Amino acid sequence: MEEAILSLFVRVLLTAGGVVASWLVANDALNYPIVKMVAAIFLFVLGIGLAIFWPKISAWFRREKSKP
Repeated sequence: MEEAILSLFVRVLLTAGGVVASWLVANDALNYPIVKMVAAIFLFVLGIGLAIFWPKISAWFRREKSKP
């Protein structure tokens, strides 16, 4: 069960990385798999960063909206 969840998570990240990479590089380029992996790692780091700093981000947005 855990392997299936991890496999699904990796598949979603690589699919999203493929979408981002296809905006930058042609699918048949030799460096496409490398760009795809870099984009997937970037999305992973971005997600982890948002998860870690979410309390501060949400507090910042709440503080900005309370000002008249």
